[in-house]
This record gives sequence, C-alpha cells and structure tokens, in this order.
Amino acid sequence: MFAQMEGIDDAIGQMSDGFIDDALRAILSYLPDVDFSPGDYIDLPTAILLMAIMATFMVIVVITMPYIRQYQMKSRLKAVAKRREELKALQLAKRQESSKKSGVSESQLGLMKKVVEMVNLQELLEARELKLKLAGAGYRGASAAIIFTFLRVLTPFVFAGVAAFLLFVAKTFDVDHTTKIIITVVSFPIGFYFPHLILTSQLQARQKEFISNFPDSLDLLVICVEAGLSMEGAFNRVTEEMASTAAVVSMEFGMTSAELAYLGDRQQALVNFHSRMAVDSVKSLSTSLIQSEKYGTPLATALRVIS
Repeated sequence: MFAQMEGIDDAIGQMSDGFIDDALRAILSYLPDVDFSPGDYIDLPTAILLMAIMATFMVIVVITMPYIRQYQMKSRLKAVAKRREELKALQLAKRQESSKKSGVSESQLGLMKKVVEMVNLQELLEARELKLKLAGAGYRGASAAIIFTFLRVLTPFVFAGVAAFLLFVAKTFDVDHTTKIIITVVSFPIGFYFPHLILTSQLQARQKEFISNFPDSLDLLVICVEAGLSMEGAFNRVTEEMASTAAVVSMEFGMTSAELAYLGDRQQALVNFHSRMAVDSVKSLSTSLIQSEKYGTPLATALRVIS
C-alpha cells in the first residue's frame, strides 16, 4: 500500500515539474534574447582595476571623513562666535544710545556725581539693590543711579523751600508760627523719600503689567524652543512678537537676550532677569533654565514643567 502511495507522489511530482518547465519556456519565448555575459563588455584586468579604484576611493573617504567633520564643526563654532560678537556690539550700542536719551549731558552728570559725593552718598550710588530696582522700573544705564541719587539730595531742599515759601512768604495757610516750622522741617525728610516712593510705584506698575502678559510670553517661548530655536533665539523671537502688545515683557526678554549674548556667564544673565523684576514666575523660569543649562536637560521639557 505504501509503495502505491509513493508511486502516486512521484507521478504528481513529475507532472508538476513538467508543468512548471512548460510555463517557464512559454514566458521566456516572449522575451528578447539578451546576453548578459560581462566578458563581452569588459575584460578581467579592467574589472580588477575599477574595483581597486573604488576600494581606494572608499578608503580615502573613510580616512578623511573625521577631518571633514572637524572642519565643519570648527566652521560652525566660528560662525556662532562671530554672531555672538555681532550681537554683543549691537546690544552695547543700543545701551549706549539709550543712556544718551536721558537728556543729561556728561558735564551735568559729572556735577551731579560731585554733589552726591559731597553729601557722602557714594555707597547709595554704588548699591546693587538700587541699580536692580532702577532697571526693574525701566531706568538703565550708568547715569540712572547718578540722577536718582542726585534727586534724593535735591528734593528735600525743594520740598522745604516750597513749604517755607507757602507758609512764611505767601501765607497761604493760616496757622501759627510753631506749626509752620514743624511743617517745613517735616517736608525735608518727605522730600528725601519722595523719589524712592515714585520709583517703587513705577516698579510695581511694571511688575503688574509684566505678570499679566507673562503667560502668553511663556507659551510662545515653549513653542519656539520646541520648534528648534536656541535659548537666545527663543528670547529674541519673544522680544519681537511681544513688542506691540506687551512692551514691558518685550523689553525684559530683550535685555536678557542681550546679556545671554555678551555676558561670559549665561547663568548670571538669567539671575539678573529675576533680580530686575523680582517676580516669582520669573524666578521659576530662571531656575528651570539654569538647571537645564547645568545638567543638560532639554529646554522644552524644563519649560513645559512651569508653563
């Protein structure tokens, strides 16, 4: 019985082989006769020479590729350094131009500084806290601290002089002599603290405006970073986009972008950003960006955490 089954399998196999052979012959009968023998087109020595040339070319490519990559990397680093120098020069020029817009000449500034030194307020002039507060209120440049300190020296005399004129000369208020003296004396310290009150009021107004527009700027910052921009590029983009709708946000991001470009310590630029505004949301942003710079975490991830 098994012998009969094996005979049947052999017969089926022979029939299948015959059918396949017939089908192949029929297909090949419709194809043109092409001889693909390489010997008709190229001889053996030429083929060996071509293979040697190709192998030599591949070896040269493999050897020179690291040097080519190093050259490309050096070129990119040079381009980045050149761009940083250009941004540094541009931002320094802008700062010098803004300092000139104060309307005070160099001789006047020199006179103010001498007056401040005469009344022994040099420490107040050089105080970091005052400079940060002036920057937060929108007054930047070396002349801002000099003008502010000079006003603190001048306004007490102005207030006391005006009070004395109204009370003793014009006699605008009908009060006794002792009260006139007390009012005149009290107006002196009021005049001394009056510039400080004005500065604090302006700082709080700018902080309020900054806080109201900060969420939009943070969302835009996240979008820019996720699109592939660097930190400086993202800050510059926020500066440009928010210039018409949020002047304070645009100014502060622009200032931070400038410091990122020309300061040697990038983390110090972010610390200055928070110190100027003294806002908790800016502190969170600065801390996240500093940690991202320090530990190498992606900027987009750090910004997503606080957005």
